[in-house]
Amino acid sequence: MSIVLADRVFETTTTQGTGTINLAGAVTGFQSFVTAAGDGSEVPYLIDDGENWEIGTGTITAGSPDTLSRSSVLKSSNSDAAVNWGAGTRNVRLVLPSSIILLADSNNAFSGNNTFSGTNSFSSTVSFSGKVQFKAGGELTISGGAVTITGSSHTIDTQGNASTDDLTTINGGSNGEIITIRPISASRTVVLKHNTGNILTANSADFSLDDTSKMAILQYDQGLSKWIVLNASAPSSATTTQEGVVELAENSEVLNETTGKVPQADQIKYNKGVVKAWINFDGTTNTVRDSHNISSLTDEGTGEFTLNFTNNFADTNYCLVGTVQDENDSQFSVLTLHSGWSSVGSATVQTYTGGGSRDDCPTVNALILGELS
Repeated sequence: MSIVLADRVFETTTTQGTGTINLAGAVTGFQSFVTAAGDGSEVPYLIDDGENWEIGTGTITAGSPDTLSRSSVLKSSNSDAAVNWGAGTRNVRLVLPSSIILLADSNNAFSGNNTFSGTNSFSSTVSFSGKVQFKAGGELTISGGAVTITGSSHTIDTQGNASTDDLTTINGGSNGEIITIRPISASRTVVLKHNTGNILTANSADFSLDDTSKMAILQYDQGLSKWIVLNASAPSSATTTQEGVVELAENSEVLNETTGKVPQADQIKYNKGVVKAWINFDGTTNTVRDSHNISSLTDEGTGEFTLNFTNNFADTNYCLVGTVQDENDSQFSVLTLHSGWSSVGSATVQTYTGGGSRDDCPTVNALILGELS
């Protein structure tokens, strides 16, 4: 419950003990607790008899008589415990104790439940020991590209429930004020327009709130007369001309060339149009000059070699092409894939001279395209 303050509240009591006290009515020229603060309100109080005293907070209950509970004793002449009142009349006042007072231009800490209504500004450090809850302003509907805020947190709907609507202007707000906004429905996109009205977005790009989980946080700058987007829970998607978020592709999406997704460097190999394996070797010495996705080369006899893949293919429907150069540069040479000797893990090739005889040639190049496992 929030603490309620009021001026000129003064009553008396004759209640004894440490419990709830009966209030005897307002002293002439003052207000009663019920009149000033209201039934059910929690108020700070001072009870004293000129010698003993007690400061605390309690709840007012209207009745015959009105009562004040002594819910929390903050300070007292009884070692800060509830005073056990004896016979006699005591003064009961609504006060503002130093333990809960808010000092302007100072460092302040708030604990318990506190409510600030209207426009409040803090010029120094303010700390909250519990939760901070901003006033929910409810739903606002765009009208002519504009809304007028009434709280610190709003949901926004499009004009006429349109599937998309531009928000160019946010009316209201004072210097330094912070608000949060999000769309009322995932089926109705709210687009924050950069610098079309009084909104400045990140990266000078429009920002779309197209899901109820997306939220924008804005702060008002009086010098600029603009609402500045401080943070957005999900920026706009990147385009060829605009910075933003990109979605990484799955391996299968790289394979199927799904649009709108970005492959990582190690995923390029899954694209069907990319060479999956290649080798350049000397067939006369079985020396591999360079290769990719070839773990080893096996000599199967004159003019016959097995290329062993580092990463297997998905099937044997791959394509192998190559070139061969024999000792006689002017003679045409041939590289063939051995029929029936291809598997997902290897491929056997044969090299022939231009004369049609199988031979170990000094330069053999092979490329394999297909789908990796």
